[in-house]
Amino acid sequence: SFVCSLSLKMNGHLKYSTMAFGVQDNLKKNVKTLSDIKLLQFFGVCFLSCLDIWNLEVTEEMFSGNKTCLSLWNARIFPVCSSLSDSVILSLKMLNAIQNKSAFSLNNYKLLSIEEMLVY
Repeated sequence: SFVCSLSLKMNGHLKYSTMAFGVQDNLKKNVKTLSDIKLLQFFGVCFLSCLDIWNLEVTEEMFSGNKTCLSLWNARIFPVCSSLSDSVILSLKMLNAIQNKSAFSLNNYKLLSIEEMLVY
């Protein structure tokens, strides 16, 4: 696993977001259409299945940047939190949900892509 937390400056406030990936994940592999999202893998699992586990709807708004290059790099799946510990815990819960195939909703969080985290 690769886990990395970043401190973000958003609207003058300090926030945190933690990205987590499997070391075999190809962050830059991209697909051109939403219907091809199933070709991406997150922790060895079909990305579409992950989104379903996290209760996230597949839309163009889920991706930042160029809408013709959809990838794990620009997928808005990482929650923004007020504390570093909450951020790490949420990312670990995301991974745990995938491993156990148990629902874990990300609907109530502001989500960022890695691309956006680096901007903040």
